[in-house]
Amino acid sequence: AVKERISRYVTEQVGAAPPARRVAAPLSWLSVGIVVGPSVADGEGGDGGAARPQLERTLGLLAGYFGAGGGSVVMLAGSPLLRSAAFTDAALAEAVLATLRTGEHPRVSGIHVVEESATGDDPPLGTAGG
Repeated sequence: AVKERISRYVTEQVGAAPPARRVAAPLSWLSVGIVVGPSVADGEGGDGGAARPQLERTLGLLAGYFGAGGGSVVMLAGSPLLRSAAFTDAALAEAVLATLRTGEHPRVSGIHVVEESATGDDPPLGTAGG
């Protein structure tokens, strides 16, 4: 029921919006957040986990392209992708280190890892107060 309401809402909003105007823009205008749910992290999906390394490598390549092209990629420090050799080999030239505190925005392009609060008291990424 919730998915249906969300789908209906998004469809109504998109249908009411004017057509998007396409413009050529540099990757530096783009920010991407990568969040992987438990089903991907655990290799679920009916293939016994066989596609997992390919998915992790593909996400790593995309993150690397965005970061190297002037965009920003933001990931939580606890992301299963950051423990994946397939992802990190494709995306990162250095060891994984937190580069942002919760609530901070990237000031330079690249792949950014958000340090997660041990207490959970920090505001969510992208909100005031961080």
